[in-house]
Amino acid sequence: MTIHSPRRLGFTLIELLVVIAIIAVLIALLLPAVQNAREAARRSQCRNNLKQLGLALHNYEGNAKKLPPHTGGTCCGGNTNENFLSGIVMTLPYLDQAPLWKRIAGAPGQGGVPIYATFPHPTQGLPALLCPSSSVPPPVSVGGQGGPGRCYHLSLGDRCAGTFNDRRGPFTQNPGQTRTLSDIKDGLSNTILAAEQCTPESGVTTASDLLGNFDSSFGFIPAQCLTRVVGGSYLTPDTLGLGHGRSWAFGWIESYSAIHIILPPNKPSCYFISTVSSRHLGGAHVVMADGSVRFINNSINSGDLTVVAYSNTDGPSPYGVWGALSSINGREVVTEF
Repeated sequence: MTIHSPRRLGFTLIELLVVIAIIAVLIALLLPAVQNAREAARRSQCRNNLKQLGLALHNYEGNAKKLPPHTGGTCCGGNTNENFLSGIVMTLPYLDQAPLWKRIAGAPGQGGVPIYATFPHPTQGLPALLCPSSSVPPPVSVGGQGGPGRCYHLSLGDRCAGTFNDRRGPFTQNPGQTRTLSDIKDGLSNTILAAEQCTPESGVTTASDLLGNFDSSFGFIPAQCLTRVVGGSYLTPDTLGLGHGRSWAFGWIESYSAIHIILPPNKPSCYFISTVSSRHLGGAHVVMADGSVRFINNSINSGDLTVVAYSNTDGPSPYGVWGALSSINGREVVTEF
């Protein structure tokens, strides 16, 4: 007579542990790939946003026969925006935001000072002005200020504190001052119009958020700005404005609303030296005056950072290849970057 052993139903404990271990290994192997794929998608969207901003600036220039001012609008006193309106806001009709622009333009004094909560802000941040790799900052709510943030800013060139009649960059801090694309003598493919900059990171202190914030010291020498970071934190971090890009419509204070092509990407920022930055690995995106978008490595040559950054003359930039990409009439020859 043949005796049959009982049929085994299920798995032994060892078999279950082996299966769990295999699944854990697969997850460990796949998770970085998934994260990399997500960041690649975010980076691609960020690049596309800058491309659309470049096209918007071109379309604005084609219709108005000039680029928008870095800062301008209605002025002065009463219910005006005190010439604090960012030129990026003026490109809204070319960013598929014509209704929002009509609401702003139709408000008394174009809505008043654009950093105030009473300005006709959109209810949420505009995706076209936000890089998905950066934190989406909550609307500013400090001392009557308000409004969502933005990640893209116009270039003031390689001159910091460049208030009036600046001849260096494609945009200036002189209210209402404008240029045309034909003013860019160094070549449209060799001049940066705008770039990305990190917004403050959620849950990170203002002192240690080196990319989303800045040191409030009034420095004019780039190398000195680098010394304002000790132990991974700013010595005197800005707290009043809560960092870069925290009011999307504001165009006046450079640290909040502009970029300078002085320190290389992802270096610290100071009050008058607002550095290009991103949460991408290894560099940041810029949009050139010909509308193309380039990814600039952190290691790009930046020349002599001990030179004071407020020269207002034409001629080569002291800040190497990086600075050469900022000037409209520096007469530098840039072939690869």
